Amino acid sequence: MIDSPKKMWLFLHFGNKEGTYSSTFWVLLSIFLGAVAMLCKEQGITVLGLNAVFDILVIGKLNILETFQKVLHKDKSLENVGVLRNGGLLFRMALLTLGGTGMLYVRWKIMGTGPPAFTEVDNPASFADSMLVRKAVAAVILGILLINTLRCVVRSGEWRSEDRLFRSALSVCPLNAKVHYNIGKNLADQGNQTAAIRYYREAVRLNPKYVHAMNNLGNILKERNELQEAEELLSLAVQIQPDFAAAWMNLGIVQNSLKRFEAAEQSYRTAIKHRRKYPDCYYNLGRLYADLNRHVDALNAWRNATVLKPEHSLAWNNMIILLDNTGNLAQAEAVGREALELIPNDHSLMFSLANVLGKSQKYKESEALFLKAIKANPNVASYHGNLAVLYHRWGHLSSAKKHYEISLQLDPVAAGTKENYNLLRRKLEQMQKKDV
Repeated sequence: MIDSPKKMWLFLHFGNKEGTYSSTFWVLLSIFLGAVAMLCKEQGITVLGLNAVFDILVIGKLNILETFQKVLHKDKSLENVGVLRNGGLLFRMALLTLGGTGMLYVRWKIMGTGPPAFTEVDNPASFADSMLVRKAVAAVILGILLINTLRCVVRSGEWRSEDRLFRSALSVCPLNAKVHYNIGKNLADQGNQTAAIRYYREAVRLNPKYVHAMNNLGNILKERNELQEAEELLSLAVQIQPDFAAAWMNLGIVQNSLKRFEAAEQSYRTAIKHRRKYPDCYYNLGRLYADLNRHVDALNAWRNATVLKPEHSLAWNNMIILLDNTGNLAQAEAVGREALELIPNDHSLMFSLANVLGKSQKYKESEALFLKAIKANPNVASYHGNLAVLYHRWGHLSSAKKHYEISLQLDPVAAGTKENYNLLRRKLEQMQKKDV
């Protein structure tokens, strides 16, 4: 967040859902506070009008344009406008009207019909002998109002997007590290990593202990395979803030990529120590164990991730694939079914379970899952390629040929697909020769 001038608004939600008693209380409180405001400044009474407008437009959800068009066309459906049939709203409007009328009556009794009487000390300009001076003062006041109006318009435009807002702060506070960090984060979210790196680096330069900027910069460098600098930045971040769990996890990912497995495991364990419920860290720890062929540890880590976050698709998927690859088809099927119970629309889980079912010769159920995955995401070459393999094994050769061809259109260099397709074509040619 960037520093900016703060305004305090008092908002009374007198149109809530707690019943008539509660609504009446808030309306009466609003009238009372409006009266207090009017004692300080006469314009305080306008708060009642603002409350009425808010109640009608926001709480009553009146569409002004639609209602205006109905009035112009004398539409009979005007009587069905919800606001006009809302008894609670009409009651609140009546209370506000009575309250405002009472406040004006008291003001009239105290001050009469004339404006407030000011002395020369209160408003020297209005007592000036020269008309030119009085006009000049008025012109200055109007000028100030115009300038402030224009400034409000410009500032409102700067709030239209995060990028414009953060960049406007940069022109005011060019040496504020947090401003550079905000711009960098926004650019990273938009996918502009090169520009984000520049702003993150400047944030770290301006504040050498800015651990969040170091962590985000280290993440981007990790994705760009600049692992050495990423490790240095993340190591510095956890040195400055030892309980920074996210930085410990990211450091572990970098160390894993550098084949420094013991250090990576220690970093993951430290992250979990500082944040007990950290499913993403358990997921990455599982990947480390899988790389080290510690299959039981990997499965346990991924299971922890899914316990903490049942919708953790990647952890479920990795469990299914590992069990499939190690020949534990029954367990892989059980995990796959459990995962789809929790995340029924995840096409990657459908695909993984379909592979397991195909190997278990449950062809019909496997086909249904492959087709469902393809319907959800039709442009994945491996989905079509593996379905083609299923049809090939099943003996549905024309369907196999069709999906091999779709797979090769999507990915002409897909491993194994072209070879399988050529085998199928030769088989089909041999069958045609026999028929002849």
